[in-house]
Amino acid sequence: MIPSEMSVETSVYAVLTGDITASSRLPPKEREKLPEMLRRTAGAARDHFAPAVCHPIDIFRGDSWQLLVERPALALRIAVFMRAALRSTYDSADIDTRVAIGFGTVDFVPDHDISGGDGEAFRLSGGAIDAMERDVRMAIAAGRALPRSTTVSLDAVARLVDLQITRWTRRQAFAVSRAVLGRTQQQIGDEWVDRPITQQSVAQHLTAAGWHAIEYAARVSETIFERVHDDPTL
Repeated sequence: MIPSEMSVETSVYAVLTGDITASSRLPPKEREKLPEMLRRTAGAARDHFAPAVCHPIDIFRGDSWQLLVERPALALRIAVFMRAALRSTYDSADIDTRVAIGFGTVDFVPDHDISGGDGEAFRLSGGAIDAMERDVRMAIAAGRALPRSTTVSLDAVARLVDLQITRWTRRQAFAVSRAVLGRTQQQIGDEWVDRPITQQSVAQHLTAAGWHAIEYAARVSETIFERVHDDPTL
Protein backbone atom coordinates (compact mmCIF):
# COMPACT_ATOMS: atom_id res chain seq x y z
CA MET A 1 0.00 0.00 0.00
CA ILE A 2 1.40 3.39 -0.99
CA PRO A 3 1.83 5.75 1.96
CA SER A 4 -0.60 8.65 1.88
CA GLU A 5 0.51 12.24 2.21
CA MET A 6 2.02 13.06 5.62
CA SER A 7 2.54 9.38 6.49
CA VAL A 8 5.91 7.66 6.95
CA GLU A 9 6.59 4.17 5.61
CA THR A 10 9.54 1.81 6.15
CA SER A 11 8.86 -0.46 3.14
CA VAL A 12 11.20 -0.26 0.17
CA TYR A 13 9.94 1.12 -3.15
CA ALA A 14 11.54 1.98 -6.47
CA VAL A 15 11.20 5.38 -8.10
CA LEU A 16 12.03 5.62 -11.80
CA THR A 17 12.98 9.10 -12.96
CA GLY A 18 13.44 9.64 -16.66
CA ASP A 19 13.91 12.27 -19.31
CA ILE A 20 13.71 12.05 -23.07
CA THR A 21 17.02 12.46 -24.87
CA ALA A 22 17.20 14.66 -27.97
CA SER A 23 13.52 15.63 -27.64
CA SER A 24 14.38 19.11 -28.90
CA ARG A 25 15.18 17.56 -32.29
CA LEU A 26 11.59 16.42 -32.73
CA PRO A 27 9.23 18.58 -34.76
CA PRO A 28 6.82 20.60 -32.54
CA LYS A 29 3.88 18.30 -33.36
CA GLU A 30 5.89 15.24 -32.34
CA ARG A 31 7.06 16.87 -29.10
CA GLU A 32 3.45 17.69 -28.36
CA LYS A 33 2.61 13.98 -28.58
CA LEU A 34 5.35 12.90 -26.12
CA PRO A 35 3.25 13.15 -22.92
CA GLU A 36 0.45 11.06 -24.38
CA MET A 37 2.92 8.47 -25.66
CA LEU A 38 4.50 8.24 -22.20
CA ARG A 39 1.06 7.86 -20.59
CA ARG A 40 0.16 5.04 -22.99
CA THR A 41 3.44 3.29 -22.32
CA ALA A 42 3.10 3.61 -18.55
CA GLY A 43 -0.52 2.47 -18.83
CA ALA A 44 0.63 -0.73 -20.54
CA ALA A 45 3.19 -1.20 -17.75
CA ARG A 46 0.49 -0.71 -15.11
CA ASP A 47 -1.78 -3.25 -16.81
CA HIS A 48 0.92 -5.90 -17.19
CA PHE A 49 2.86 -5.42 -13.95
CA ALA A 50 -0.12 -4.72 -11.67
CA PRO A 51 -0.15 -4.31 -8.74
CA ALA A 52 3.56 -3.40 -8.86
CA VAL A 53 2.69 -0.15 -10.66
CA CYS A 54 -0.55 1.34 -9.40
CA HIS A 55 -0.05 5.11 -9.70
CA PRO A 56 -0.25 6.88 -13.09
CA ILE A 57 3.00 8.21 -14.51
CA ASP A 58 3.79 11.82 -13.66
CA ILE A 59 5.07 13.96 -16.55
CA PHE A 60 6.69 17.34 -16.03
CA ARG A 61 8.63 19.85 -18.12
CA GLY A 62 7.17 18.16 -21.19
CA ASP A 63 9.82 15.44 -21.50
CA SER A 64 10.60 14.31 -17.94
CA TRP A 65 8.70 11.65 -16.01
CA GLN A 66 8.50 9.64 -12.80
CA LEU A 67 6.99 6.26 -12.02
CA LEU A 68 6.56 4.66 -8.61
CA VAL A 69 7.01 0.88 -8.37
CA GLU A 70 5.68 -0.95 -5.33
CA ARG A 71 7.50 -4.19 -6.13
CA PRO A 72 11.01 -2.79 -6.52
CA ALA A 73 12.53 -6.05 -7.77
CA LEU A 74 10.69 -5.43 -11.06
CA ALA A 75 12.13 -1.94 -11.54
CA LEU A 76 14.81 -2.90 -14.07
CA ARG A 77 12.36 -4.91 -16.18
CA ILE A 78 9.91 -1.98 -16.18
CA ALA A 79 12.71 0.43 -17.12
CA VAL A 80 13.61 -1.83 -20.07
CA PHE A 81 9.99 -1.78 -21.19
CA MET A 82 9.77 2.02 -20.99
CA ARG A 83 12.88 2.38 -23.14
CA ALA A 84 11.86 -0.32 -25.61
CA ALA A 85 8.42 1.21 -26.13
CA LEU A 86 9.90 4.68 -26.69
CA ARG A 87 12.68 3.45 -28.99
CA SER A 88 10.10 1.57 -31.08
CA THR A 89 8.14 4.79 -31.65
CA TYR A 90 10.85 6.80 -33.40
CA ASP A 91 13.22 6.06 -36.27
CA SER A 92 16.10 8.00 -34.72
CA ALA A 93 18.16 6.08 -32.14
CA ASP A 94 18.87 9.45 -30.51
CA ILE A 95 15.28 9.58 -29.23
CA ASP A 96 15.47 7.55 -26.06
CA THR A 97 14.86 8.01 -22.36
CA ARG A 98 17.41 8.04 -19.60
CA VAL A 99 16.18 6.16 -16.52
CA ALA A 100 17.51 6.40 -12.97
CA ILE A 101 16.15 3.85 -10.49
CA GLY A 102 16.21 4.80 -6.82
CA PHE A 103 15.53 2.12 -4.19
CA GLY A 104 14.46 3.29 -0.76
CA THR A 105 11.66 4.32 1.54
CA VAL A 106 8.88 6.73 0.61
CA ASP A 107 7.63 9.29 3.12
CA PHE A 108 4.52 10.42 1.24
CA VAL A 109 2.99 10.63 -2.22
CA PRO A 110 0.25 13.14 -3.13
CA ASP A 111 -2.71 11.39 -4.72
CA HIS A 112 -2.29 12.81 -8.23
CA ASP A 113 1.29 14.07 -8.26
CA ILE A 114 4.02 11.45 -7.92
CA SER A 115 6.78 14.00 -8.47
CA GLY A 116 5.46 15.88 -5.43
CA GLY A 117 6.31 12.88 -3.26
CA ASP A 118 9.31 12.67 -0.98
CA GLY A 119 11.49 10.08 0.65
CA GLU A 120 14.76 8.27 0.17
CA ALA A 121 13.70 6.59 -3.11
CA PHE A 122 12.73 9.93 -4.67
CA ARG A 123 15.91 11.68 -3.60
CA LEU A 124 18.16 8.83 -4.75
CA SER A 125 16.45 8.57 -8.14
CA GLY A 126 16.57 12.32 -8.77
CA GLY A 127 20.19 12.53 -7.65
CA ALA A 128 21.18 9.60 -9.86
CA ILE A 129 19.74 11.13 -13.02
CA ASP A 130 21.38 14.47 -12.25
CA ALA A 131 24.75 12.71 -11.80
CA MET A 132 24.43 10.42 -14.83
CA GLU A 133 27.40 10.48 -17.17
CA ARG A 134 26.83 11.75 -20.71
CA ASP A 135 27.11 8.35 -22.38
CA VAL A 136 25.01 6.46 -19.78
CA ARG A 137 21.23 6.17 -19.95
CA MET A 138 20.44 3.80 -17.09
CA ALA A 139 21.66 3.78 -13.49
CA ILE A 140 20.69 2.43 -10.07
CA ALA A 141 21.06 4.04 -6.66
CA ALA A 142 20.14 2.69 -3.23
CA GLY A 143 20.84 3.91 0.27
CA ARG A 144 19.88 1.93 3.34
CA ALA A 145 17.61 -0.34 1.27
CA LEU A 146 20.48 -2.51 0.03
CA PRO A 147 24.07 -3.30 1.01
CA ARG A 148 26.60 -1.22 -0.91
CA SER A 149 28.02 -4.28 -2.71
CA THR A 150 24.54 -5.26 -3.93
CA THR A 151 23.84 -1.75 -5.21
CA VAL A 152 27.12 -1.75 -7.14
CA SER A 153 26.29 -5.16 -8.66
CA LEU A 154 22.79 -4.11 -9.71
CA ASP A 155 24.10 -0.86 -11.17
CA ALA A 156 26.67 -2.82 -13.18
CA VAL A 157 23.90 -5.08 -14.53
CA ALA A 158 21.81 -2.03 -15.46
CA ARG A 159 24.72 -0.42 -17.30
CA LEU A 160 25.39 -3.57 -19.32
CA VAL A 161 21.70 -3.74 -20.24
CA ASP A 162 21.90 -0.07 -21.18
CA LEU A 163 24.83 -0.74 -23.48
CA GLN A 164 22.76 -3.32 -25.37
CA ILE A 165 19.69 -1.08 -25.57
CA THR A 166 21.62 1.79 -27.14
CA ARG A 167 22.43 -0.48 -30.11
CA TRP A 168 18.83 -1.38 -30.92
CA THR A 169 17.12 -0.60 -34.19
CA ARG A 170 13.52 0.52 -34.07
CA ARG A 171 12.29 -2.94 -35.03
CA GLN A 172 14.44 -4.65 -32.43
CA ALA A 173 13.02 -2.28 -29.82
CA PHE A 174 9.49 -3.14 -30.95
CA ALA A 175 10.16 -6.87 -30.60
CA VAL A 176 11.59 -6.40 -27.08
CA SER A 177 8.74 -4.10 -26.02
CA ARG A 178 6.30 -6.94 -26.72
CA ALA A 179 8.53 -9.70 -25.33
CA VAL A 180 8.80 -7.88 -21.98
CA LEU A 181 5.00 -8.05 -21.79
CA GLY A 182 5.10 -11.81 -22.23
CA ARG A 183 3.98 -12.00 -25.86
CA THR A 184 5.03 -15.11 -27.76
CA GLN A 185 7.12 -14.72 -30.90
CA GLN A 186 4.07 -15.65 -32.97
CA GLN A 187 1.97 -12.97 -31.25
CA ILE A 188 4.72 -10.38 -31.77
CA GLY A 189 4.84 -11.24 -35.46
CA ASP A 190 1.07 -10.87 -35.75
CA GLU A 191 1.27 -7.42 -34.08
CA TRP A 192 4.25 -6.25 -36.15
CA VAL A 193 4.87 -2.60 -36.99
CA ASP A 194 3.48 -2.37 -40.52
CA ARG A 195 2.48 -5.91 -41.52
CA PRO A 196 2.67 -9.37 -39.92
CA ILE A 197 5.98 -11.19 -40.09
CA THR A 198 6.96 -14.79 -39.37
CA GLN A 199 7.91 -16.16 -35.98
CA GLN A 200 11.38 -16.88 -37.36
CA SER A 201 11.83 -13.21 -38.32
CA VAL A 202 10.77 -12.13 -34.82
CA ALA A 203 13.30 -14.55 -33.33
CA GLN A 204 16.02 -12.97 -35.46
CA HIS A 205 15.10 -9.47 -34.26
CA LEU A 206 15.08 -10.60 -30.61
CA THR A 207 18.44 -12.32 -30.99
CA ALA A 208 19.97 -9.24 -32.59
CA ALA A 209 18.53 -7.12 -29.76
CA GLY A 210 20.20 -9.31 -27.14
CA TRP A 211 16.80 -10.04 -25.60
CA HIS A 212 17.77 -13.34 -24.01
CA ALA A 213 20.70 -11.74 -22.19
CA ILE A 214 18.55 -8.79 -21.13
CA GLU A 215 15.79 -11.04 -19.85
CA TYR A 216 18.37 -13.10 -17.96
CA ALA A 217 19.84 -9.93 -16.44
CA ALA A 218 16.37 -8.83 -15.34
CA ARG A 219 15.71 -12.20 -13.68
CA VAL A 220 19.08 -12.16 -11.95
CA SER A 221 18.51 -8.62 -10.64
CA GLU A 222 15.08 -9.64 -9.34
CA THR A 223 16.55 -12.67 -7.55
CA ILE A 224 19.39 -10.63 -6.05
CA PHE A 225 17.05 -7.90 -4.84
CA GLU A 226 14.51 -10.27 -3.32
CA ARG A 227 17.18 -12.38 -1.58
CA VAL A 228 18.95 -9.42 -0.05
CA HIS A 229 15.73 -7.68 0.88
CA ASP A 230 14.54 -10.82 2.68
CA ASP A 231 17.93 -11.27 4.39
CA PRO A 232 20.01 -8.05 4.57
CA THR A 233 23.00 -10.03 5.97
CA LEU A 234 23.62 -11.65 2.56
